[in-house]
This record gives sequence, C-alpha cells and structure tokens, in this order.
Amino acid sequence: MSDPQPPAALWGDERYGGACVVLADDAPLGMAGGGEAPSGGLSSPSLPEGLAAAALAVTHERLRRGRWVSRVRVTDDRTAREAVAHLRADGHAAVLGPTDETHAVGWQNRNRAVQVGEKLAVCFPWADADAPMVVEIDPGEAFGAGTHPSTRLLASWIAEHISGGERVLDVGCGSGVLALVAARLGAAEALGIDIEPAAVSATEANARRNGLDAAASCGGAPVGEAELGTFDVVFANITAGVLVPLAGDIAERVAPGGRLAISGISAGQTSSVVAAYRRHGIELAAPVRLDDWVSLSGRNAPSNLS
Repeated sequence: MSDPQPPAALWGDERYGGACVVLADDAPLGMAGGGEAPSGGLSSPSLPEGLAAAALAVTHERLRRGRWVSRVRVTDDRTAREAVAHLRADGHAAVLGPTDETHAVGWQNRNRAVQVGEKLAVCFPWADADAPMVVEIDPGEAFGAGTHPSTRLLASWIAEHISGGERVLDVGCGSGVLALVAARLGAAEALGIDIEPAAVSATEANARRNGLDAAASCGGAPVGEAELGTFDVVFANITAGVLVPLAGDIAERVAPGGRLAISGISAGQTSSVVAAYRRHGIELAAPVRLDDWVSLSGRNAPSNLS
C-alpha cells in the first residue's frame, strides 16, 4: 500500500508557503535543555550552514512535556528546503512550514493529530495533540502517519483490545505507528517486522522518540520465520494482495486463543480475505468500514494448538 501523502520533508509545499522551517526537538534551537524559550540566538550546531544568516525571525513553542517546536522564517524557499534536508539527515524531525496566516490553516489541517480512542492521539512531532497519551510519528520514507483510514481502523481496534501485558506483532509495520500505539497502551512487547529497510529504521527511530524502545522493537524477519514464535495479538495493515498469500504464515504467529486484526482491504476484497484465513483456522468477524477501507478481526481457536 502506498501512502497517499508525500514524504514528510515535502509537506510544506508551495500550496502552504515554503520559506519557513519547522523543527520539532527536545529543546528550541540554541537551547541545551527543556527550559523556557530564549529571547534570541539563532545559532545551533544542528543548523545547516547559512541558515542563521538567512533567518528573518524565530519563534519557539512548547507543545507538551519534552517537545518544543521552533519555527524559523528564512529568506527563500531554496534555503528552507536545504535546511530541512540537512536537519533530517542529522536525525531531526524537520519539515517545511507555512510562511503566513493565509497558508497556516491548510498546513495545520494537513498535520492534524489523529485521535485513537478516548485517551490517546497519534501526531507528527511538530503537531499539537490534546490527549493524555501521545504517540509521535515521523514516517520519513516509510508508510504510516496514522492518518490513512486503514491505519485508523486498526489503531482504534488496538485501543479497544490492548489491556496491558500482551506480546504483540505488527506485520508490515511501516513507520511503526500501530506497534507503538500498542506499546503506549501497555503491551509488554511490541515487535514490528517489515521487509523494507526504511521501515525498520523509521520504526526504531520513532520508538526512541517516544521513549518506547524498551518495549517496542523492529526487524526484517519474514512473518513465516518460526523463531518469531507466537503472539497474543497480531495485526497487519497491508494490501489484500499480500494478506491472502501470507494467510498461513500470519495465522501461525497468532497464539491459540490469540487475536488477529487486519486492514488495508477494500470492501470488495473482504470475502477472499475471510476465506483465506478461515482455511487456517481463524474466523474473521463482520468487517468494520471507514471510507473505502475495511478491517477484519477474529481469534485463533484453541483447537489450532499444534
């Protein structure tokens, strides 16, 4: 499945202005810790060469505990894009931002947090979120920022079914958003697997960003790898063209009595997906629909214990 949105570094495209750099970090530019924002001082070791000289204005905002956002207005679009590329290469969550109030509304709508259940929100590091618990996701080049309907379907399912202490597997984890939602909600172990190196890197970086790297991890092992073992909860947000041929391998990862939830499926593909998993002992319940996408969930019967 391809992400309907472009890479994060390009989200502040010409429709929303361009000569502004938005940097989400543990402290504002030029600060060593998380104290009050400084009244000035544009220089910082993380600034690309020439940005300080090109800067027209800097503002700092504390979005939540441990998260500051700095907005640096620069002279032109090219300078802003070069700055974003440099900062991201250094591991910072930086994007192009709006240059004026006219463009700010569209930019903010495009970067809005996604509410998951009653207590949790998924958001970009540079976006505000009004929730007791937050999972920050910078997808980089990987799929999954929490905004796609299939991701929202599974995130909501996870919020309803993770009670704490579970061992969970996220098949085709992309940016790690679903594994990290599970870990934030109390899963004891959340393992993401993906064959794309960019996804593994993004998931590991997002786990560190959220302070969840003790519970959440990622690897490139195929789902059919027996050494992975079985899990209390397995979820997969991938296309039906992958879910069907991998049905046997995915079903084997679900512990007897464990739960499976899958999405990335259109309404017209539901019957073929249900049939594929039924052949491997998992009866999937009626689909839950959001826009043109559906999710399916079920349990692995205890009788499937080998």
